[in-house]
Amino acid sequence: MKTYIILFISLFISTFSFSQKNNGYYGKRFFVDLEGLANYPLFSNFLNEAQYGYKADGKKLVTKNDNLNTGFRINAGYAVKRNLGLSLEFGQDYSSVKIDNSEPLYIAQYYNVYVKHEMIDVKTTVFIPKLEFATSKALLPMGLSHQLGFGVAYSKAVDNDYLYQIIDYSTGNYAPTLYSTSNSDVDPVNFNKFKTVKKFVLLYALNMRTPITKSLMFNYGIKYTINIGKTPNDYYYSYSGDPTLSYTRSVENAIARHRSLSFMNAFVGLTLVL
Repeated sequence: MKTYIILFISLFISTFSFSQKNNGYYGKRFFVDLEGLANYPLFSNFLNEAQYGYKADGKKLVTKNDNLNTGFRINAGYAVKRNLGLSLEFGQDYSSVKIDNSEPLYIAQYYNVYVKHEMIDVKTTVFIPKLEFATSKALLPMGLSHQLGFGVAYSKAVDNDYLYQIIDYSTGNYAPTLYSTSNSDVDPVNFNKFKTVKKFVLLYALNMRTPITKSLMFNYGIKYTINIGKTPNDYYYSYSGDPTLSYTRSVENAIARHRSLSFMNAFVGLTLVL
């Protein structure tokens, strides 16, 4: 991340000297975008290895997909010329992933069991330097513009209180007890051993800013992303190893696939012109 910051600052300084003829919007060239974004994870829901996802409904688990991913962005930029700008985007995404429970697990007094587990919440932090450009007659930051960026995204499972049920397939019976992370020491997902999933992000955004006042604009558009990075290998452990790593690694893989299949976000917000 330090490399991206240094490169962005160097680019900013090198282009600052060429911006003296830019009048900006009412003479203002600095701008800050505050955006909320959302998407429906269509590909992630249908291409995930787990057939079903589960959510807690009171004291029971019900079948449910992750139907809405949300997030926010803070974008600070500078209009170098009428049709050229530089900006830095920071934000977080919030989503959930299904657990592939097709692998057997060996925990506690159970020998060969499966687990029906509530979907795991995921928090992703993004950092993306961007180049913004428009037509020669534009007056950035106002109006329609295109954004190109390349940055990084770090995804981590959120250690919440999840509900899960142990299924003993050797007898064909569901254990009647529903456990939760807060009151059980045998949760098959070991949050202490989660690794952060890193992806490089290539971004294109179509952005529209409509003036409200001399210092405030309504901002909206669509962001398209390609998430590039290695997907962790699946690891399966029997009773001779760590009994929780199988499911923990499965969740890491689900997070990596989910990010790779996240293509588009719609966003809306406000722009402050300074």
